[in-house]
Amino acid sequence: MINITLSSVISLLTQYGIQEKTHSERFQKLRLVTNINILEIGSPNTDWLTGGELILSTLNMCSAPANVIEILKSLSCNNASALGVHCALGKQELITPAVVEIADSLEIAVLIIPDTIAYSQILSALYDKLLHTRSEYLDKIEKIQNEIKATLMEEDSVHSLIEKN
Repeated sequence: MINITLSSVISLLTQYGIQEKTHSERFQKLRLVTNINILEIGSPNTDWLTGGELILSTLNMCSAPANVIEILKSLSCNNASALGVHCALGKQELITPAVVEIADSLEIAVLIIPDTIAYSQILSALYDKLLHTRSEYLDKIEKIQNEIKATLMEEDSVHSLIEKN
């Protein structure tokens, strides 16, 4: 599970030329990206999602903006965080202003991935961010554990540790 805020994901990916089409500032700080799925999504049936997914797709199976809208509605119902549309097949034209407006109302970020960016670059960047975040988290845990040990060694009591905090 990834657990990086959508805001952090978007900030990181824009450094690679990925564009956010939606205006998700109001919800992107609260929403987490918990998983990344690369797939050709053509059906609005996304009941298999667990929530928080970043879906990366070329939308190859979609032929009209209405198809994308149905997919966005399904993603929203299943609490996905974002849809990244890869431009390799030219399907980014399906992301019309009407699609963006609906995505905003559903609180699903829509990202446009240039055809020069490989999925592996996105995965690598996000996993690097995850490892760095987890490393910082583990450092904080270690610091807290050391403080607890030192306090217990000095005070010889859990009660004194609680009283300090």
